Parts: sequence; structure tokens; C-alpha cells
Amino acid sequence: MPAAVHDSGVQRAKGRDSELTAFVAAEGAAKLLMRQVQNALSTLVAGEMDSLFALVTREVPRAIRCARATLFLVEEPGKGARANLRTVFAEGTRVSLPITRRSIAGGAVAENKPQLVHDAYLDARFDPHWDRKTGFRTHAVLCYPIRAALDHDVRYGCVQLINKQDAGGGAEGVIFQESDIRLVDGLCKKLASVLLRASASGGVFGVTGSGRVVHRVEPPLVLPDD
Repeated sequence: MPAAVHDSGVQRAKGRDSELTAFVAAEGAAKLLMRQVQNALSTLVAGEMDSLFALVTREVPRAIRCARATLFLVEEPGKGARANLRTVFAEGTRVSLPITRRSIAGGAVAENKPQLVHDAYLDARFDPHWDRKTGFRTHAVLCYPIRAALDHDVRYGCVQLINKQDAGGGAEGVIFQESDIRLVDGLCKKLASVLLRASASGGVFGVTGSGRVVHRVEPPLVLPDD
């Protein structure tokens, strides 16, 4: 075998090994950061919902390497009104949006399944209003429902991630991967347990597939054996 060909093969192998090492390191760092987020969630108590919004917004992008993360929770509906999702952005802006399949976040809750969008501008549900207002450019979106641990038909809301980033911080053409979905699944399970704990004091709401709002999710009643 010519030396040049052999050297080329060695270099390619080293390159693959380097990429694999970087990937494993990134995966490990993401899992560590996500555990830290989950530990922080465990310290929250009822009445700290604004802190919950802020924690997700601040910490989750570091763990999953994306530009933004938003927590949406079901809000208490007005008399005769349909249930909406609410969130609090980092600067304190409060936003509500309906739980319908006409939006990506609303679709995650209405359909009770993750919404994975590679290019937001090719998805008819995407509303570019905030992009136009802020100058931000949305590319990829991952929206995952927060399901009640005791009854998966009850959804507390969802977590929305925007713009998966590469190692250099670029987002164009970068999409969320299965590893990201697994991390968000773990996060949403932890959020569900936090919200269940907080629901005992009120102020936490869920919605079912039929659109019924659940004001309190109780643990199942266990009857003693005869």
C-alpha cells in the first residue's frame, strides 16, 4: 500500500475518533447540566412559578445547546373560555396563546406528542410575529408536552426549544436530534413531578384531550386488600 494512501486513512480515522470523543464529551456535559437543572427544580416550592419559568429560560439552553427555551403552562380559563397556555419571557413579558393545533406549542399540548420542526418558516403553524418584532430568526423548533405522571392524558403545558446550535453557536441548518429529545423527555418528567407537588396548593392546571381543565391532579386512591 502506498504510504500516502495509508497516511490518508490514518488521518481520516483520527478525525473520526476526534469527532466521536467530542460527541461523547458533549453528551456527558449535556446530561450533567440537565441533572443540575432537575436538582434546581427539586428545590422549588409552591408559589414559585415565576422562578420556574426563569429557571427553564436560563438553564435549559446551556444543557441542550440551543438559543432559547420557553416553558408554557396551562392557565386558569375565564368563565366559559377555552384553556390557554401562558409563559413569562426573560424580560418579564407575559404571553398567552390558545391550545390549538394552529400553533407549534399549542399543537404539542393539544395532540399530546412532541412537535419537531426542522425549519419554522416552512411550517404553516409558525407565527413570525416575534421574529419581526425582535430581529431574531427562528430555524429549528422542538416542543415537548409535560404530561402528568399519574395520568398521561392530562397535560400541564410544554417546553419549547428554539434553534439547536452547532459547536460554534450557529443555528442555520442545525436540527434537534434524538439525544435532545431524550433529554427533554427527562426534563418534562421532572417538571411534571414539580407541578404535581405544587398543585396541592392550587394555581396549577392541566388540560385533557377533550379540552377539560383539571384544577388539581390527585394521587390515585389505593384501597386496602380485603
